[in-house]
Amino acid sequence: MKDFRKTITDLILILFAAALLSGSCFAGVWTTYTDASFVSGLAVDANDLWAGTRGGVVHWDITSQTYQKYTTTEGLADQNVKEVFIDNTGNIWFGTTEGVQCYDGSTWIVYNTTNSPLPHNTVYTIVQDQNTSMWFGTGYGCAKFTDPSWEVFTDLGGGATNVAVRGMGVDSQNHIWTANNPDNWGDPGGISMYDNTSTWVHHDPDPGNIGQYFLSLTVDGRDSVWAGSWTNYVFLYNGFSWTHYDNGNSSLLGNNIEAFAVEPDSTVWISNHPASPTPSNAGVARYDNGSWSILTPATSGLPDPYVYSISNADGVTWFGTAHYGTAGYDGSTWDYLETANEPHTNYFTSIEYGDVGTSDVCLYFGTDHSGIALYDGSTWSCYTSENCGLIDNNINDVHITDNVLWAGSQFMGVWKYDGSSWENYNTGNSDLLGDIILSVSSDSQGNLWFGTSGWSGPGGQDGALSKFNGTTWTNYYLNNSGIIDDDGLQVFVDNADTVWIGTEEGISKFYGSTWTNYHTGNSGLVENHVQAIAFDESNGKWIATMGGVSHFSGGTWTSYTTADGLPNNYITDICVSDSGIVWVSTLDGIASFEDGKGWTSCTQTEGLADNEVNAVGMGDGEVVWFGTDDSGLSSYDPNVTGVASRNSADIGNVLQCVASPNPFYSSVLLQYTVPVEDNVNIMVFDMSGRIIRTLVDGNLSAQQHSVIWDGKDSRGIPVSRGMYMYRVECGSSVATGKLILLN
Repeated sequence: MKDFRKTITDLILILFAAALLSGSCFAGVWTTYTDASFVSGLAVDANDLWAGTRGGVVHWDITSQTYQKYTTTEGLADQNVKEVFIDNTGNIWFGTTEGVQCYDGSTWIVYNTTNSPLPHNTVYTIVQDQNTSMWFGTGYGCAKFTDPSWEVFTDLGGGATNVAVRGMGVDSQNHIWTANNPDNWGDPGGISMYDNTSTWVHHDPDPGNIGQYFLSLTVDGRDSVWAGSWTNYVFLYNGFSWTHYDNGNSSLLGNNIEAFAVEPDSTVWISNHPASPTPSNAGVARYDNGSWSILTPATSGLPDPYVYSISNADGVTWFGTAHYGTAGYDGSTWDYLETANEPHTNYFTSIEYGDVGTSDVCLYFGTDHSGIALYDGSTWSCYTSENCGLIDNNINDVHITDNVLWAGSQFMGVWKYDGSSWENYNTGNSDLLGDIILSVSSDSQGNLWFGTSGWSGPGGQDGALSKFNGTTWTNYYLNNSGIIDDDGLQVFVDNADTVWIGTEEGISKFYGSTWTNYHTGNSGLVENHVQAIAFDESNGKWIATMGGVSHFSGGTWTSYTTADGLPNNYITDICVSDSGIVWVSTLDGIASFEDGKGWTSCTQTEGLADNEVNAVGMGDGEVVWFGTDDSGLSSYDPNVTGVASRNSADIGNVLQCVASPNPFYSSVLLQYTVPVEDNVNIMVFDMSGRIIRTLVDGNLSAQQHSVIWDGKDSRGIPVSRGMYMYRVECGSSVATGKLILLN
């Protein structure tokens, strides 16, 4: 009976492993690309500087000015890191939008609303009290963590309930101070103090005014509480009363106070900027025992008027900026730490692969607010209003035809780039009906097709389909054509030059002068709101909707939803590879479809930069790219195995690792390829993140290597059956994977 139960258990593990290793994730190489220039959190310990950014965490060696970037590929809970804190044991804590995370140099532990009492996954601020308890300010109150116990506080006194806690501080009496930001205008916010036993005391530094909204807080060495408000400057509490500092009685130039830092002598640094900062009206103020001074980009080496984090150590104050990484100032000289060769934004809307002008084939990415990003396989660059003739940085779609790049923008029509000059077509200089260009496509006759919006047409018509043959514009809309709807026009041209237009009410097909419409009432279309359309080799149509995916070929409709393996029914984009694999992006991960295999899904936990994906597109060969909403880019190469993070130091190098057999009974062979000679570390973890065994730790040559794990821990004791993780590190490259032990 015991052997029978063991066999059944092993069978369950094998079936689970088969689903895990083949059905819910991919075996190829994932690579993450992020912009780490926006530094929202800073912590410094001797020669180590940790920068929390919107593109992950950057660990700097200050002396050598070298760095390691950590993203979700390396175990970070989310790319958007709002706070960094070093506790009294040297552990690094990160506040992210997906919980709070602790890193001890080898193991990541995440606490979120799913696995802990944390009241909200967005963690803005972190402090440690005198009893070594950790405090986390979240989007829904705050939490106290004394491992393994939690206390949650959502009522901070004075009616300040369920507020976002944006700043925290600890005074010499071990009182906890919070800067509160309520959800609704006029609701109680202000400042709260907890005596660390049972009582919250609420402070309103500016009764009846907008000082209720606070963004930052610190406590100096004199136990004075500094609170930074949104639009109402700084408030200082001396233990008895509050003093308001603004641009009339201090050196403060801006009324938005994002961050503080306190030097050992209680000198306070304050980042401040107005709603529209310039190099001369924003920066950092310094308060030293009643004396004020100001540093701006116009008067100092500060590189950016936007400063969102400050930290100081060993006589140097470090400033985290919105665009230029981190800058350090020791009172006389400036030092700069800025990551290199990465995309200039983390917000992507569209993807296109091709050659423009006489340039080599390149990837072009439309972005939200940041123009167009380019990647040639080794180097990142960009087109923005600051460096070229592209004036509108809000790009909805990019399309390449006949070596010309066409970019549909949000406010200023369509932009044409031939490799040397930019040209703009809008409602003021052409017959284009709307300046909002939602989509761009082209046919084999050289015609450009645009899905537009922003037109005030007859009867309130908003959108139109526009065709441009190089000289003449032709517009199709509700009153002069058979188009089914005028909202959300997504235009695509198939292999036979038939124009397909996805709308919010279904699909229109246009060829010659004939219109045919499809919707849920007259076809097998799964949902009327169509987001994108792609075509396979047989000219079958793959249709992405807000309710799943539909395939239309030979007059037959087939639809797929989450019941068929999609991670989410809200499909944001779709494409088809040369080999016929269908790729979709959703608001909850991505998926691929192959004949005979069905749908295979993947999420952030398995290599994707983020689950909320806006765009998908093919690159070189079978490499597929995914553009996320705010977490950078992912590429997936199915032809190699492993997981990699592509940072500035390892462009062009891929660390690969294959485990076999997997699942295994007694031992598993890890075969790995080292791209460049470097120190290699291979560890096995259990699913809680605890290190089970270090298999390799030393310098290895650039070639294929292998190592066997015999299923034992570091003491030589066999571990129990179940799931484990392996992690291979080589320089700045990382490969990870799952192992199933059946012993």
